[in-house]
Amino acid sequence: MKRLEHVRVVNFYLSPAEDLRIDEITGIFGANGAGKSSWLDAIQIAMLGANASAGVMSFNAQADDKSKRTIRSYCLGQYGEGNRRARDAATTYITLVWRDTETGMPISTGVCIYAAEDEDKHEVLGRYVAPGVDLALGDHLETVDGVPEPRDWKSFRLVLAQRSENITGDRDIFFEDAKAYVNALLTALRGARGVPAVLPFTKAFRFALRMRFDKSVDYIIRNDIIEDRPTKTKTFREITESFRKLNETVKRVSAQIEAGKKVAGSYSVVAIKTRAVATWRALTARIEHAIANEVHVAAIERRNAAEEARTQAIAAFDQATDEEKTLATKHQETRGLMVSHSAHKNVGQAQHDRQVAVERLQEHSVAAAQVLLGAVAGMRNAAKEEELASFAKQLNDSAGKVEATARAPALSVTEAMAACGDMREIARSVASHLLNKSMQESARQLREIEDALVDVGESIKRVSDGKADLSKRAQALLSEFSRNGLSPTAVCDVARVTDPTWQGVIEGYLGSNVEALLVDSADEARAFRIYREADRRGEVFNVKVARTSQQKTGDRPRPGSVAELIEGTNPVAVAYLRRQFGNLMRADRDEEALAGETLTRDGMLVRWGDFERVRPVPEERQKLGISAPGRLEQLKRTQQQLKTREVEAKQVVEHWRQRYQEMAALAGDEMAKRLKTTLEAAAQAEVDLRTANVRLGEVADAEYLRLCDEVSLFERQLLPTARNAVDSAREARVRAGGEFANAEKAVGGALDRLNDVIDRTKAAESGPDYDATFAAEQWDRLLERFGDRYGEMTTFAGRRIDDTTKERDSALSKASNGFGEYLAAHHHAAPEEDVQEDWGRQSAWINAEVDRLERTDLHNYQAQADDAYKAAQDTFRTDVAARLYENFGMLEDQLRRLKHALDNCPTFSNGERYRFKATLRDQFKKLDKFIRDVAAYGPENDLLGGPGDVPEEFEALMIDKTLVGNAGVPNPLDDYREFYDFDIEIRSEDPTTRETTPVGHLSERLGAASGGEYRAPLYVIAGAALASAYRMDDGKNDGLRLILLDEAFDKMDMNNLVATMRYIEDLGLQVVLASPGENKGALDAFLYRYYDVLRDPVNNSLRFEGHDVSVETRLAMRADLPEFHPELIDEELAMMEFQPAV
Repeated sequence: MKRLEHVRVVNFYLSPAEDLRIDEITGIFGANGAGKSSWLDAIQIAMLGANASAGVMSFNAQADDKSKRTIRSYCLGQYGEGNRRARDAATTYITLVWRDTETGMPISTGVCIYAAEDEDKHEVLGRYVAPGVDLALGDHLETVDGVPEPRDWKSFRLVLAQRSENITGDRDIFFEDAKAYVNALLTALRGARGVPAVLPFTKAFRFALRMRFDKSVDYIIRNDIIEDRPTKTKTFREITESFRKLNETVKRVSAQIEAGKKVAGSYSVVAIKTRAVATWRALTARIEHAIANEVHVAAIERRNAAEEARTQAIAAFDQATDEEKTLATKHQETRGLMVSHSAHKNVGQAQHDRQVAVERLQEHSVAAAQVLLGAVAGMRNAAKEEELASFAKQLNDSAGKVEATARAPALSVTEAMAACGDMREIARSVASHLLNKSMQESARQLREIEDALVDVGESIKRVSDGKADLSKRAQALLSEFSRNGLSPTAVCDVARVTDPTWQGVIEGYLGSNVEALLVDSADEARAFRIYREADRRGEVFNVKVARTSQQKTGDRPRPGSVAELIEGTNPVAVAYLRRQFGNLMRADRDEEALAGETLTRDGMLVRWGDFERVRPVPEERQKLGISAPGRLEQLKRTQQQLKTREVEAKQVVEHWRQRYQEMAALAGDEMAKRLKTTLEAAAQAEVDLRTANVRLGEVADAEYLRLCDEVSLFERQLLPTARNAVDSAREARVRAGGEFANAEKAVGGALDRLNDVIDRTKAAESGPDYDATFAAEQWDRLLERFGDRYGEMTTFAGRRIDDTTKERDSALSKASNGFGEYLAAHHHAAPEEDVQEDWGRQSAWINAEVDRLERTDLHNYQAQADDAYKAAQDTFRTDVAARLYENFGMLEDQLRRLKHALDNCPTFSNGERYRFKATLRDQFKKLDKFIRDVAAYGPENDLLGGPGDVPEEFEALMIDKTLVGNAGVPNPLDDYREFYDFDIEIRSEDPTTRETTPVGHLSERLGAASGGEYRAPLYVIAGAALASAYRMDDGKNDGLRLILLDEAFDKMDMNNLVATMRYIEDLGLQVVLASPGENKGALDAFLYRYYDVLRDPVNNSLRFEGHDVSVETRLAMRADLPEFHPELIDEELAMMEFQPAV
């Protein structure tokens, strides 16, 4: 076997010249920083030919952080912090002297390196592999002025070449290339099984030094153990490149087509929304038509009724006039009889007194009746009010009593005053109700409308200024603050979301925080008081007010967080919104979302204890950094409606004020006093009339008195009543005539409006964007939902116009942006100006562009790509499949050697064995069968059979190879190892039958393993990999067997350490290990030689104290280890069983 015997260095690290003798298992012990690992690095440099390529060597491989050591720093002897070094320039030698233990022939291998402080890189002066030559330390030195110095390379080379020629007859022992050197070293140190391959050896050797699971088990086996063998041939490479370029072109054109279709689709949405807007406007006109038609019909009906009422009023007036004339004639006739009566001249004074009394009685009776009848009218009008329905019976009953009193032939003061008293009590109750309810409610509604007008005015101003419309509550509070002299800022005005695709869910999560009102620090206390005292009927509840004093500005959110997407012009507003998210992170995939506190683009919100789905805010309702121009028309319409309601509300307020004044007057003392005075005057006139009648009766006969009574009846009652009837009939005739004229005018106005609406409806329905089918469907739904409630229908249609207009504007913005992005992305010159200004022309342009790409460019490139793919299939069938099959065989052979190495070593701890496993991936099973069928039947199909068609998986792999960005991604067509998943199967061995059964895989165990259990398999992998790389099959360990272990067995317990060393020892590997020394007691059972490394911190030099360990010492150390003597455990248990209890 080939054994490393000496490591001889000159000018390496802190050693000017040093010779370490190496045995079968050699340990180098020292404190951390003493320099023990530097000797493993020296051996590594010499083994790998000082190959400075990235990733080839791992210096100080077990350091916790990435080592900064380099070949140059080792040559210059750099140490400590900064740039302290032992030498400014150095010629460094590292020579490894090997010995064939069977023939005794030495072999010297090594490197010579030059480094200098003023040069950034080292220079490898030479590499040598000299069979038969035993280079002593002195061969590398020469004495200059009595001081040993490194021998000049040219001189060294010349002497070494001569010695080699004298011994073996060969001077060609020097190598410029590191790989050629390693190959020569492996050749010189080969065993009977052949020369180890360079790449598997390099990977296994490096892995043993690194000894860590910084990658998955699959990755380590795939890349550090399994040999990498290229597959592609030149022809296949050229065809693949051609297919790649064509496929990229096809994908580029396809992507361009998809981008064009996306833009065209956006314009289709614009067209749909435009038709919807036009159709809803036409439907609104149709609703107005229905309303106008109803108004016109109602106007005609009112005119006809007014005409009938006018006719009746004229007839009533004529009748009243005729009746008055008849009464007047009869009055004149009766008066003539009275005047011509013989007694008339004798009773003149009495008659005069009687006439005066009659006139006074008539005057005061009429005045009292008017007061009472006026009260009756007021009470009956009040009884008709729905608001006073609870008082209607009382009002009507009282009005009936008062009216009966007023119309009695002889008005009684007592009865009239009693009826008046009842009326006053009822009027007082009604007035109180009006004051405390009706008037207050109407005033409240008026204030509410006035407040709403202020709010909508503010909203119109905001939207006109390009800001988002606020909710009713937020706008109400903003107006309240403004009325009190504060000027808060809505955070949505000064903050925005940088990624539009996240805006909906972000606003959904923020909720009312989106429109929080930001107040200055100095105004916070005042804002609090205003908010607390605000009386806006509940509208100012649940509105957030952001406190400037409590926001922490300047902090940058975590990369990948939701808060990172919030930007803006006001740092305080930005800080407030970011604060709502905390550490909430953005996520897309399920596994990302469930890994912590996250929010997904579609609304999944994950907290530590639960998850829910947030409803994203639709684009048309978003507020952060977004204006709402589509709302302006709706807001102005709302403003106009509110102004109309304001006028109506004022009329209602005035109506109830007047009604209250009427009731208050009826309930007051003034009317009662006036009525009492009038009634008392009437009573006195009645007394005077009776007195006059008595006096008249004394001087006149019965006939004359009868005539006087009749004349009095005519003058006191019949004629005034007839004249009042004529006046009332005249007023009714005038009023009916006016109402008829107004009704006639209303019919004309309604007809004009109807004709105007008909014209507008026809114009809307004849427009280019009107959709008759959509209109018919929506009209049926409107009728089904609202019936003839056209007011509600109009409001609904108006909202649909507003919403659809916003949707159209949003879609048009998206389409226009997409159109511009398409032109920029695909390097198109801007189309003609009329296209740029007309979205319809833009839509036509992009559709024509997509059609052209699909019919010409894509068709041509796809045909060429299909031809290239067919050529790739043929080449795969005739060439590449055979290469892959050969590589499969090499893999199986390598796995067989690894299995053999593991099966022939003792069981590991817990009676476990390990077996490298390569499992064919499911997605490549058909392709694997095809490859093996090609090897079995040949590439072509014939009458006797064949491999069949190339499986579809081949196409998927070809496409995957040609994807942009996949150039460095492993592909089974290039790397045969990608056909398999790799792992280490853990098997348990029956100590009696020696049969093994699977118990798991190493990849499954890593997560739950402790320190020792975690690291022990690393040694199994490293040992098996090197044994395989060295071709140590079937116990053939006559070649190179070296393994280097840095920080050996760190964190491993005694059982695992002993088991691992037994495993490595039984493999037959020669071990050089470095360790701080904590586990030296256990290692003494295996060491043949060891060194204590001592570092002088003053002179910065190293001292090595070597010690041999005899066979007797090793055996003595093993005698106490149960791993070597299981019977010790049985003895200990027996002693514990018979030990007496204390």
